[in-house]
Amino acid sequence: MYHLKVLTGRELAARSIGAQATEVAVRVGVLNRMTALASGTGRDTRTAMEHGMAHAKRKPSTILIKRAYDDASPDDGYRVLVDRVWPRGRSRATLALAQWLRDIAPSEALRKWFGHEPQRWEAFQRRYLAELQTDEQLLRMRSLLADAAGQPITLVYGAKDPEHNQAVVLREALLRLLDG
Repeated sequence: MYHLKVLTGRELAARSIGAQATEVAVRVGVLNRMTALASGTGRDTRTAMEHGMAHAKRKPSTILIKRAYDDASPDDGYRVLVDRVWPRGRSRATLALAQWLRDIAPSEALRKWFGHEPQRWEAFQRRYLAELQTDEQLLRMRSLLADAAGQPITLVYGAKDPEHNQAVVLREALLRLLDG
């Protein structure tokens, strides 16, 4: 699910509730710039998301992970569900999410293969980190950092094991992206 709001004049804003809205905003922004160059106007027709990318440089003070079955707190900051599947028995209001980024979660095949078996943890980490290195996933991670706009980020997950889940790996990937 996504929302796209078109503004008049020089701005086009997209607020991503799913990864597709971000992709649409980027494509529209590129199209707007190409149109401006072709028409000779040379006007600045960047999207609001592109204008807002300066916020991506503001690093969040922390990136936390928290189980979906633990209560939300004001200290959580920007809460993002990073599971492909909605946590059973939890409502949107209870989770108090800013976003649900199901597409940033491990692929269905990798998720099923892992099965939250600790003996597969090392291989799962390598495979999921490899998935996160694709251009599409890097764009999603950068968009997440930009959307948080310097707030603490809490990656919300549904797994029972707090040490062997995708949020642990995603947190590491986001911290590397920030350092890098």
